Amino acid sequence: MLSKSHFPEVEGVEKVARENGVAVIDSPVSGGPKGAEEASLTLMAGADGEVFRDNRDVLEAIGKNITYVGKVGQGQATKLINQMLACANIVAVRKL
Repeated sequence: MLSKSHFPEVEGVEKVARENGVAVIDSPVSGGPKGAEEASLTLMAGADGEVFRDNRDVLEAIGKNITYVGKVGQGQATKLINQMLACANIVAVRKL
């Protein structure tokens, strides 16, 4: 699931998917259009550990930096923290 969903929504999608025999990987990305074009995105992947391991090659098709961050929903949470830190850095630099 590559989207800007909120983690409660992702967890709901995962629950319905699991009930229907489908696995979900919650994997927001960072790297922008250039990273997408060059398949060098950074991925923050939340999933069942076995699902992540079994599907890592799929993620490697679009990204170079792939970090497993825990269960479904944690990918979105990690991306949110990443964005907050990026904004804090921008503010800090502007104050210099």
